[in-house]
Amino acid sequence: MDEKDTKTGRADASNEHAPPGAPVRGTAPSGAVPSPSPDSVPHRAPDIRNDIAKILDTVKLPERRTPELSGEKTKQAAEVKPIDELLSRADAIAATPPERAEKGAPQAARKGALTSVHTLKDDLLRVVRERNISVVRAAALEEEKRGGAEAVESVPRHSRAGAVLGISVLLLFLGLSAFGGVYYVVRQREAPAPVSVGTSLIFAEDSAALPLDETTPSTLKARLSLARGGGGALGSITRIVPLISADDAVGTQRPATLRDLIAALGIAPPEELLRALSDDFFLGIHTVDKNAPFLIVPVLSYERAFAGMLAWEPTMNGDLAPLFLPLSRFTQKDGIPVERVFTDSVFRNYDVRQLSDDGGSVVLYYSFPTRGVLVIAESPYTFTETLTRLQVKGAI
Repeated sequence: MDEKDTKTGRADASNEHAPPGAPVRGTAPSGAVPSPSPDSVPHRAPDIRNDIAKILDTVKLPERRTPELSGEKTKQAAEVKPIDELLSRADAIAATPPERAEKGAPQAARKGALTSVHTLKDDLLRVVRERNISVVRAAALEEEKRGGAEAVESVPRHSRAGAVLGISVLLLFLGLSAFGGVYYVVRQREAPAPVSVGTSLIFAEDSAALPLDETTPSTLKARLSLARGGGGALGSITRIVPLISADDAVGTQRPATLRDLIAALGIAPPEELLRALSDDFFLGIHTVDKNAPFLIVPVLSYERAFAGMLAWEPTMNGDLAPLFLPLSRFTQKDGIPVERVFTDSVFRNYDVRQLSDDGGSVVLYYSFPTRGVLVIAESPYTFTETLTRLQVKGAI
């Protein structure tokens, strides 16, 4: 027997003791690649898979059992419900009052039906589909719409009406203020420039202007007669300031001098008297028992002024009328007409030359309280008042 037969015999002997179903040693399974000879395979560590297989065959592990389910339970476990149905059910439960939910829950469970609820989510989805916009944009539009509606509802109608009325009143007030301002400016431009009346010889409670330009003597005397009837409070003095156009500027006026007044009245006192008197004077109305006129003139030369007044006595009353009460030039004495003349008198220890009417009442008088002042007046009370005010001014 050769070597090949010997090996075959060994394999058969070893296969006799193998358990049934085990692979036959020394033979390769069908379709398997023959293993290389031990001489051609290099030496390697023993494979432990055979040992693990032997251990697993020896140890008995418990089998995995799947619980048996009934047909109805298996169908319910296998059935998967969509999430929208669960959300709709949750919305319906939240919208149902607690009492109604408890009472209606068993009936709904018996019927197995769910009520569909229209929510904001449905509105947003509809807007997204119709306008072809994003969900975020749709939510922003909804918030803007709610904010505008709340703003309109928060402002009541009566508040808006009150605001409109207040604005109208304010605009009307501003318009009237602007109109008033324009009117004031126009009136200021049309009003004459203030006139300097100079220094007053005595204190006066009031003043009145008397223009002398473009007036005739008769017109000026009529104005003076009217001024006599318009006095002030009892015991007060109103100053009459004659004005004349200034030579240095157009449209301006200045206080008239004594010569300007005499020329405007159209009278002719002695020239010697005019040279002896100052250009300043005070013409006023004293309100006492009547509105009595008076005239105060500073004196430059007492002797010439006194002589000039004596020469003016025959025509003085007629020249100064109607400012002073006029008297007839003649009077009756023992049935014979005689010329009315000034007589000497004394007022408060001052020498006075006076002219009286037929009843003996003083109508016109003049006096020199000092050598530097001439007073021409009508009422004796005026003489006392003028002396007091001249003393306050320091003129006497």
